[in-house]
Amino acid sequence: MASQIVDQYGAPVALGSELGRGGEGAVYEICGKSDQVAKIYLKPADHEKTQKISLMLNLGGDSIKEFAAWPIASLHRHPGGPTAGIVMPKVSQPTEIHELYSPAHRKVTFPKADWRFLVRTALNCAAAFQSLHTNRIVVGDVNQGNVLVSEQATVNLIDCDSFQISGNAKTYLCKVGVAHYTPPELDSYKDMRTENHDNFGLAVLIFHLLFMGRHPYSGRYSGAGDMPLERAIKEQRFAYGRNAQQLQMAPPPQCLSLGELTPVLGNLFERAFADPRAGKPRPTATHWCNALLELEAKMRKCSRDPGHFHCEGSPCPWCRIVQQGGPNFFISVSLKTAAARSANINLHRIFFEINSVKPPASSLKRALRKPTQSLAPRPFEAGPDSNKIPRMLVAGITCGGAVLTLMGIFYSVVAYFSVPITLVFSLWWLILWLARPLKKEIRQRKATLKNCREGLHKAKQNLSFVLQHHIELFENKINKLEEAKSRYESLGARRDRDFAQLQASARERQLEDYLERCFISSYKISGIGPTRVVTLESYGIETAADVSYKRVESVPGFGPKLARTLVNWRANQESRFTFNASQGAPASAVQNLDMKYLQEKSQIQTMLAGGPISLRAITNGANAELGRLDENLAELELALAQAKLDATLDEG
Repeated sequence: MASQIVDQYGAPVALGSELGRGGEGAVYEICGKSDQVAKIYLKPADHEKTQKISLMLNLGGDSIKEFAAWPIASLHRHPGGPTAGIVMPKVSQPTEIHELYSPAHRKVTFPKADWRFLVRTALNCAAAFQSLHTNRIVVGDVNQGNVLVSEQATVNLIDCDSFQISGNAKTYLCKVGVAHYTPPELDSYKDMRTENHDNFGLAVLIFHLLFMGRHPYSGRYSGAGDMPLERAIKEQRFAYGRNAQQLQMAPPPQCLSLGELTPVLGNLFERAFADPRAGKPRPTATHWCNALLELEAKMRKCSRDPGHFHCEGSPCPWCRIVQQGGPNFFISVSLKTAAARSANINLHRIFFEINSVKPPASSLKRALRKPTQSLAPRPFEAGPDSNKIPRMLVAGITCGGAVLTLMGIFYSVVAYFSVPITLVFSLWWLILWLARPLKKEIRQRKATLKNCREGLHKAKQNLSFVLQHHIELFENKINKLEEAKSRYESLGARRDRDFAQLQASARERQLEDYLERCFISSYKISGIGPTRVVTLESYGIETAADVSYKRVESVPGFGPKLARTLVNWRANQESRFTFNASQGAPASAVQNLDMKYLQEKSQIQTMLAGGPISLRAITNGANAELGRLDENLAELELALAQAKLDATLDEG
């Protein structure tokens, strides 16, 4: 700049190159101060803002300056003149936070960032708000544009001169805001803000980071008409909460759920986006810090995709989303990690181990059989024959009756009386004879023999069935390992075939790569303001490559007119594309192809390496079960031999 600039003490400040320009002013380098920059307002600050900056110069402690572009000095056109700007710390690697939580941006600006990185960034955001609130400073205008993030997941807050500051018996309000970060109870940006208002914006930021750029109130509305995002916020229609169905809302497809976080974190989101009229304050920055620290402690690496991390206690949600046809949100991380783990394995050694594992029952030790020669019939255990005397008396009467009946041949009158008596007493004797204790025990022994034969037959059938079942398990596992081996050996040829097809479609791939770099948020499109951009992002539509008429029209609040507008915008971007025949398929497409085969290679390697262990587990489990069944069989065989001897013993 040509004009002279001095600080509040009258010392000259030499400005260097312009670094950026916004609606309020421009940012310049300061010659000789590589760690500081100057923000020069487009028009001098009024009296109130001058007082506010003066107060901020006295408030900013070292702890705040670690994460905030806090004013270090005021700048003036001449000593004692109106405030023309401020000096503030220079933020290294100034990347806006939406380029981290947006999946499309993240592939370009933070390709190494996994979910742990996003959780750590959320934690650092919460820690920054905690420090500000401890010093009674309210951000007010919480939005994705005033939070910057570094490659180390540290955060820096900018535009600090818009914060709400209190001091000298006066509160200097924050008079600006962004709709989708504004709490529902705030009627005007000119109202006084509170820490509880900040807590809403902080919760939205954290939700963006953990949920891949989704907005908590952007979902599928099942009621009549449209549900614009601003209205959904005003009506507290949290699309991911436990009461979402009652609010006629549902989350967008292919996204994380609250149940896949820690219970504490899920409850904090429920509280943050609940109806503020319930009287309960939102979670504070301290609450978020504690909950995010707990999530970090419970973070686990996915066993299938090395780029995926998730909360313990539930399956990997990122794999679930991929399996449901959604994107791999961490494909750039997965590619780098999988490439590092893609060393070849020794198939010959692995299959030597596999073939060395004996199938079920081949090494089973049969249970010892006791020799049946040592068995002897068990003596009858029947007690005293209590009906012996009555039986003898009845037998005697029966015999007498029989004699009289014979005499009836000559004397018919005698036979008339003796025949009924003889029949009655014969039947009585038969009943007494069958009811004697010894006969009852003989029947029991025969029943035992029958049961033993049936039990042994069933046990042999069961043993045969279990053996066959485990043999089939073993053989199926062998077949799967053989199939995996074939797929592993064909990986190179299949990858080369797909690579050739990729190069054959180089023009389409270059166009897709070009469109993926045309971010909707970077363009001024008629009818597509910041709030609608957020809604589109919640449905995975961030770039021109994501735009299709059917896909846009299915987003709540986007009808045929807006769908055509976006399709026309995409067509306009396509018309600017130039095909480079010498380049071939873009690097990103080749990386995606390599990722596909690296993931398959890693999965097959894991399966084959664990093959011998899996087979031994089948064999050992089978032999343990078969051993128990064989022991039972030996006992049944012995019981049958004893029952046979017992049943053949004569009652003598």
